[in-house]
Amino acid sequence: RPSVCVVLFAHRSRSLILAPSDELMKILETVSISLSLANLNLGDRKISPLCRVINRQLNLHSLNLSGNFIHDDCFQVLCTSLPTLENLCDLNLSLNQLTCVSLRYLTEVFTQTPTPVLANLTKLDLSHNPLGNESLNFLSVITRHLKLKTLNLADVDFTGGLFASEQQADLNLDSVSNFDVGYNRLGNDEIATFLSWLKPQNIESLNLGDCSEIGEGLVKSVVEWMQTRGNTGLPLKVLNLSRTCATDNEIFELLRYLTIASQLFSINLSYNASLTTPSLRRVLESCPTVTHLNLTGCDNIVKNLECCTEEFWNGVRLRELKLSGDFEKYARAKETVVNMWKSIHNGGARVLQLRNFLHFSLVK
Repeated sequence: RPSVCVVLFAHRSRSLILAPSDELMKILETVSISLSLANLNLGDRKISPLCRVINRQLNLHSLNLSGNFIHDDCFQVLCTSLPTLENLCDLNLSLNQLTCVSLRYLTEVFTQTPTPVLANLTKLDLSHNPLGNESLNFLSVITRHLKLKTLNLADVDFTGGLFASEQQADLNLDSVSNFDVGYNRLGNDEIATFLSWLKPQNIESLNLGDCSEIGEGLVKSVVEWMQTRGNTGLPLKVLNLSRTCATDNEIFELLRYLTIASQLFSINLSYNASLTTPSLRRVLESCPTVTHLNLTGCDNIVKNLECCTEEFWNGVRLRELKLSGDFEKYARAKETVVNMWKSIHNGGARVLQLRNFLHFSLVK
């Protein structure tokens, strides 16, 4: 027998003079606590009927609507159902066409509903939507009503004027452990403001990389932020500082604090062109738990790779390493590292070799 949600979805679709989506009907039949419609490119017309009846899924824990070309009007319909989804923990709205208008609708859900809404929601992914700077005030309200542990704001059209308003509203990120604000047009000051709202003693994953207006000194701001942790440790596991104009000296200073991050396994320092071989050595010597290191675009590192001895490579736990550089000019260094990787990992070694790129990994 079809579930109530399936029956209502079919009825709602027909009331909109729209044939029910067979693909959606099959997915809804299997829904229990998780509903993923990710990357189906369904569009508003097919998603809208679902948004109207999803309030029947009272046990829903996870809802993934990523990659469906959803616009503000469709999201407004979804907002009418959100107050009933009291068990929802994870909401993924990434890769759609949502603007600040959608966040205004969500804000109204919180401010106009007399009872608590989405009290269990801890993961919110808004990445790759054209939210723009105007969304900041709405995000301020939303984060005050939620106890988020994960907030993804990557590529949401934030720019350097994000905090230009005299009525700037702070975000409540006290509980956040996974934060991503990469791929925005933000500068050092804007990134530093976001850091001021985060507690380093809570952060497990931090992506500040690939923001186009970043200049020298951002890594220094990260170090200063880490100093505010007090006497607590750092639970950091993943750190992305790609394209942050990092220097060797800044990395050396950063490593003073990363040495206490005993769970750190992934560091992305790609496209920091001034980094040299000592940064590679010190990262791996100071952070023995690191298994994934991305140094693509740090072409100066390959110039002195030969100084990294077999004893050095035997002492690290790397499972993946990305390097780039002029490997025609430094062919001997390339050959040395490739042979070392294969020797250490025997039959488990995998090496992708392109003209100016090396990807070392292990067979799964």
